[in-house]
Amino acid sequence: NSAIAMILNIFLNIILSKYMGTSGLALASSIAGTFGSILLLINLNKKIIHINVKGISIVTLKVLIASALLYVIAINLNNLLLKINLNEFIALLISVVLALLAYILLLYVFRVKEVTELFKMLYNRLFKK
Repeated sequence: NSAIAMILNIFLNIILSKYMGTSGLALASSIAGTFGSILLLINLNKKIIHINVKGISIVTLKVLIASALLYVIAINLNNLLLKINLNEFIALLISVVLALLAYILLLYVFRVKEVTELFKMLYNRLFKK
């Protein structure tokens, strides 16, 4: 598995670095790492324990969608704040904080188990004695 991921990483590094420079190297490493992790998960599922691959895939998809929306929110909010002549650092700080809050809210709306449990725990600590 590791050898396959390493070969894929080298192959993608050569191709993507020509078109994207250092960003291509980072993307290639991310793709190869993800591919290697999937291969390890498949082997672990076959050899040792049976993992709820469907459940993990659904949660991963929810997190990826929320992450994409986080990016869109942060970029657009930052651009909007810069248009009203707000200091760049302040605009970035506000954008990141609001986008992070939106991300957490999206994960709650998507019913990601860990986030809903966190909200329940916080609610119990704050409002129940």
